[in-house]
Amino acid sequence: MAIRYAVTMAGEAGADVGIAELKAKLSDFVNRVIYRGEVIWITKNGKRVAALVPVEVAELAERVEVERAAGRGE
Repeated sequence: MAIRYAVTMAGEAGADVGIAELKAKLSDFVNRVIYRGEVIWITKNGKRVAALVPVEVAELAERVEVERAAGRGE
């Protein structure tokens, strides 16, 4: 999965944050991603379900997926 690959490229270190806390402090977490390049893992019931990542990481994941799909003829 390209997203998992891209997040690994950015580094596994980052905060695990529940959805309620993320909602209350979204601006702070977005700034951490923008200015520190952090990966913020979003959790639901203690399980990682999504991540906030720097835009460069998301763009890399998108490029990898497009290239992979092109290789499969999709």
